[in-house]
Order: sequence, then structure tokens, then C-alpha cells
Amino acid sequence: MLRLSPPGAMVKVDGQAVVPSSSGGVQLKEGNYVLEVGAEGYTPERREIAVQGGQSTDVVVALQQGSAETDLDGSEDALRTDESEGSSGSLELTTPVLISGGVTLALLAGTIVTGLVAVSADNEFEDKLLQSRDTSLSNREREQAAADGRDAADRANTFATVSDVLLVGTLIGAGVTTFLLFSGSGEKEDSAPSSEEQAKLAAAPYVSPREAGFVLKGSF
Repeated sequence: MLRLSPPGAMVKVDGQAVVPSSSGGVQLKEGNYVLEVGAEGYTPERREIAVQGGQSTDVVVALQQGSAETDLDGSEDALRTDESEGSSGSLELTTPVLISGGVTLALLAGTIVTGLVAVSADNEFEDKLLQSRDTSLSNREREQAAADGRDAADRANTFATVSDVLLVGTLIGAGVTTFLLFSGSGEKEDSAPSSEEQAKLAAAPYVSPREAGFVLKGSF
């Protein structure tokens, strides 16, 4: 016989819903069973019971009020929902993210290298400028120093321009990588696009006598 609190609570035996009689009786064969009791606004309870043949077994279940699970049927579904929502918030390093991140790192490395070369050329220009003004040197030596200084200044300006362009590309690449990282979070692996459909990015710097820059090509 079942004595339930609160009265009218939902009862399951081995996963099957049962309705006790008005007196709380439930007819079961001899054996071991899993009893589950739940009610809205109460924490469900689960226990194992043993039924002896030819005997009446009294089972008292008093549920505790709580807000964790409201009923016996929805508790597992709610748990699955929480787990799926938690996993959907994770960040995944997909192929487009890795490609975009790699391009961004390459642009950053190019920015550092061209920046250092520009600084070195500027220092050379300063040295040659001092030599061109050194009266202890011959006129030919001062003229050669002035010519070398002009070449160094041109190199410094060119590499400084390239460094600035690569820096802009680095910032753009960082933004694209961040966008792909967060826009692709929570996607399931079976819904991910094939390698032919995934985004591809490529960047190529260029330098000419009058200008410098880079070409950023992509397909999505």
C-alpha cells in the first residue's frame, strides 16, 4: 500500500505509470521494483522496493517541496536542455577560424619584420646624413654619403608604408577571425560545411616604386 504526500502524486513502477486505488493499493507480483514518485512543485523521489508473495507491503513517500524539478516526466528533459544549452555556448576552432587566424598571424609577422627594416633604414639615413655634413671627408665621400642617405630614406618610407598596410590587414584579420569564432560557436559537427564549402582567405602584399599594399581575397 502506498501512502503519498502530497496526495495525488504521480507514480511510476519500473518506468510505467500506475494509478493507486482510492485506498493507495497497487497490485504487484513478487519481485524487486523501482518506484518513482513526483508532483508539481516537489522534488521527485526514486527508490527500490521488494514485494514478497502473499504479503502486503506498506510504502510511505513524503516528497519535499523544491524548485529543482517540477514533475517526474520533465526532469530528465530539463536536464538534457541545460546540458545542450551549455554545450552550445562553447567556442569551436573550425577550419575557417584556423585559416583566418593563420593569415592574421602571418600579417602580424610581416608587420613586425617590415617595421624593423624601416627603422633600420631610417637609422642608416641618419648616419649617412651626418657623414654628408662631415667637413673632414672629401667632397666625393660626402656626395656618396648623401646619395646613400637618399636611398636609405626611400627604403625607410617604402617599408614604413608596407608596415602600415600590413598592420591594417592584421586588424581586419583579427576582426574576421573573431567574427568567425563567435558566429560558428554552438554548431554541431554534422552540420558543419564540407571542406569545399568552408571559407578560404588569402593575403598577398605587393610593393611598387610608387605604392605599396596588399590584396586580400576570400570565398565564403
